[in-house]
Amino acid sequence: MWYTAHIIERYACENHWHICCTHTHTIDNIFFSFFVLGFLFLVLSCNITWNENLLDWLKNAKAEGKFQMLGKFTILPLGTNGTGGESAQYVTFGRWPKTIKARGVTVDESVSKEVGMFTYFLGSDGEWYCKALENAKDNTKQYSNGEQVKAATENSYQYFKVEPIKWRVLKEDYVNDGTNHRLIFPEQVLMANVSFNGNTYEKSKIRAWCNGLQYSSTVDYTDKGFLQTAFTERERQEIAVTTITEGTGDATVTLTDKVFLLSQNESIDLFSDNDARIRLPTDFALANYCIWDSTGSWLFLRTFSNAGGNVHSIGGIGQTNMNVTKGNLAGGVAPALCIVP
Repeated sequence: MWYTAHIIERYACENHWHICCTHTHTIDNIFFSFFVLGFLFLVLSCNITWNENLLDWLKNAKAEGKFQMLGKFTILPLGTNGTGGESAQYVTFGRWPKTIKARGVTVDESVSKEVGMFTYFLGSDGEWYCKALENAKDNTKQYSNGEQVKAATENSYQYFKVEPIKWRVLKEDYVNDGTNHRLIFPEQVLMANVSFNGNTYEKSKIRAWCNGLQYSSTVDYTDKGFLQTAFTERERQEIAVTTITEGTGDATVTLTDKVFLLSQNESIDLFSDNDARIRLPTDFALANYCIWDSTGSWLFLRTFSNAGGNVHSIGGIGQTNMNVTKGNLAGGVAPALCIVP
């Protein structure tokens, strides 16, 4: 139902009918019915012939990748379950490769589009897929469909469906300044194989990856970071520029970023217990070297445990006293951000 509405809306926009939709709630059948009736009215009032050319356009519209729906975050209904239980608030916002392709879906690599750091290919189900070389940290682990994750030495590729990202609202007014910028944190580990690196968080590789910055003369994420890949230009306008601090005492540095890692203190203060901190990896993260213990994956935090040495992390069972080396590639990446109400 959503896909059909998406195609109709795109046809209208490309033909200068200026129909735009800001999604603060999921499209339901009632809205869809009114949408289709409105579209048919436009067809009749504009004297548009419904012919094979139009049908062909509708059939192939999504493949051309010229149009993206304008959208804000979607607030999920009260009672939605997640890592914080049914009493917590959750939203969907942005899109990212997550679940391994279903066996019955085929992918056409002749139809593609560039989105940030990735190239997406069109599937027979009308969805976009990211192709990735499997690079298992532990090749005894399995994807959600039961298939074994393969090591990079096997030179095996898989496709992963680009899907909405589900987030938990950790705090309603993150900076306590009355702006009510909601701090959100992903419900799953989205990526791995991105080392922390750098002697400070300010100069770290993982910060550059999150925000689309240049890390070094040989590693440049400009306009190809998580921020530019997961969110459309319109969605990026809904992400607040947030002031965060790094370090302590005289060594404290203030940064202004749209995407950031949680600090050690935030990992303690913003969660009720260890269970609420546990994050499972997506299939895509598993294919990208993410470690997965019996419970969950450990996650990088932005706080150093000692100058220029290890960094703090959330452990696989949700503990907050775990230190890891900054060059570790198996750590999960779960970026946080603030959304504008």
